[in-house]
Formats: sequence, C-alpha cells, structure tokens
Amino acid sequence: MKTFILICIVAIHLINAKSLGERLKHDPFWDDLNTHCGSELADELEAICQGKYNELPVGVSQSIVHRRKMGIPLITEECCYNPCTRRILKEYCAPNQQ
Repeated sequence: MKTFILICIVAIHLINAKSLGERLKHDPFWDDLNTHCGSELADELEAICQGKYNELPVGVSQSIVHRRKMGIPLITEECCYNPCTRRILKEYCAPNQQ
C-alpha cells in the first residue's frame, strides 16, 4: 500500500512538472541572465518600460533606508553587481497611468 501511494505521488508530481514546463517555456530574451550597469542598465529599462520606470520595484517600499534594513536589493545590486533577467528588470517598470 505504501508503495502504491508513493507511485501515485510521484506520478502526480511528474504530471504537474510537465504541465508547468509547458506553460513556462524558456524565452532567451526575457529569461537569460545578464549584467546591466550604467547607461546599459538605463537603456534596457528605457526599452522594456517605454521610459517609465522606478528605482525600486512596483509594490515595494520606496524608502532606500527601509530596503537596506530589510535586506532588499536595489536595482544596481540586483542587476549590475549580479546578473539578472529582463523579467526582473520589468518589475521596475512604473504602473500604467491609464
């Protein structure tokens, strides 16, 4: 009985992993890791956010002091000192003003 339950659990995980993998296909433009520093970082944000971006991700406290105390990285720490994806850069886009 334990073996049957274990087989069922493994089967469920494999089915879920396959369907998740189909939904989350790797897109090199959005998912490849790169470092973006200085004007290159600004250019990437300009292109991804159509010129409307924040120093901090939307929905996160905008206080740099608060972020430092909480250990939350700033964009240069997240994408210049360490590689990041364009999906992470997109989190810094300003919300649409429509």
